[in-house]
Parts: sequence; C-alpha cells; structure tokens
Amino acid sequence: MKVCVAARTLSHTVASTLEEMVSNPNNNIPSQAIETAEFVHDVDQLFDSFNGRTTKPECGKPYRRCMSNRSPHAVLWNRLLPKINSWMFIDEKVKKKVMPFKSGWLTTIAATKELWNICKDLGFKFLRTRALNQDPLENSFASIRHLGAENVNPSCYQFISSFKTSVLNNLITPSSNKNCETDDGSILDNLQDFLESSITKNDFIDLDVLDVNEIENLALPLPDTDVTGHEGNTLAYVAGFIIKNLKSIKECEPYSSDSV
Repeated sequence: MKVCVAARTLSHTVASTLEEMVSNPNNNIPSQAIETAEFVHDVDQLFDSFNGRTTKPECGKPYRRCMSNRSPHAVLWNRLLPKINSWMFIDEKVKKKVMPFKSGWLTTIAATKELWNICKDLGFKFLRTRALNQDPLENSFASIRHLGAENVNPSCYQFISSFKTSVLNNLITPSSNKNCETDDGSILDNLQDFLESSITKNDFIDLDVLDVNEIENLALPLPDTDVTGHEGNTLAYVAGFIIKNLKSIKECEPYSSDSV
C-alpha cells in the first residue's frame, strides 16, 4: 500500500511550488498549470480531512484534525463532492475510463458524514477520522494468520482461540508480520468477559486414558505405502528427521533397527 507516494505528490508543497512557478514568467510554464495546482490543493485537503487524530489542527493544516461540530470537514466535503463526481480519467485506448477510487471517495465521504451524525446522537464530542480505515482489521487478521500459518481454513472454534491468543500477545507489542501502518488503537474494554469461557467439562467427550504400560507392546498396522518418487523422498526425509531426534533423547530405551 503505497499511499504515501500519492500523499507526497499531491501535497500542499507541490501545489504551492506549482503556483510559484506559474507566477514567474521566466519559467515559461503555461497559465493552465494553475488548475493542476488547485486540484493538488483539493486532494491534499481531502487527505488531511481523513487523517485527523488531534482535536486541534496541526500547524498549517486546518483540516488535519478530528471532526467535530466546529471543524470545517462538512464544508470542505460539500465543496469537493461535485468536483470528485466530475472527475474523468482518460485512457489512450478507450478514451474514457472510470477509476474505482472515485466512487470510493464518494462512498467514504457519505459514510463518514452519516457516522458522525450517529456519534453526535450518542454523545460523542469528536470523531478521529484517521481511525476510519481497514488497517486495524488487517492488523488483527495478520496476527491471527501468524498463529496458524498452515491453517488456511480454520473452524470457528480455532479462529476464536487464535483471536484470544492474538489479543493477549499483542496488547503490548503488535505483530511484526503486518503489512499496514500502526493504527494507534487501544482496547475498549477489560479482559474479564473476554477471557471467561462458557465451555464446561460436559461439553467435552470423555475419553479413556491409555495407560503408559499398555503402549510398550502396542502393535500398529503399517499401510503399504509407495516410497518412490517425490512423495516417497519426502516421507523418507521426514522419517529420518524424526528418528534422528529420537536418538538424541537419553530417556528413551535403546531400540533395535527392526523397530524403526
């Protein structure tokens, strides 16, 4: 996700530089370039409006702040909505192409405005727009995948267990296998209800415990397996690895080659 490349290109610095170059006749830049500067200004302000994390605006960035009744977010979005809706993308082959992020911006603005109305009704004083992204969700799933990398289709029970383990392990240190920016989120509730399990002993099937002494002369049928080809080589490699590690266990009694 290289959003930072777009943010640096479509930034206030680039827009101001374009305006300065257009105003200087020695640069031989056409006056139409001022429209590009205006577009870059609009996108920069749009980025800022969705990256607010403090109640007060940052220096030189009036829109990079949390959304509130006094913030200029709604005025900015109402001004930019017609412009975004009129965006057109020209392709050399088809001459006209609609990019998915255009509808994405329209949906995001409408959804955020509706979310803020709900938050106000619930008594919230501000909304941190920077938190409205999918990075926290992707970071959570990255932690869960890290716990069961080989299990690509976990059951509900396995997913819940991995989720609980992930939450406990990552309360202090986030997962190093994530591919998203740190979301700066915090836990919303205590862990009492989260850790209390409703599973009782009756939920498990009672199994007869096998005595260790009964295992001494336990005979296991071996399937007739073809050990040729790639599968056979893999089987032989894994079996050799297991035998090598068994030999290193001093507690094990000596065994004959017939038992291997």
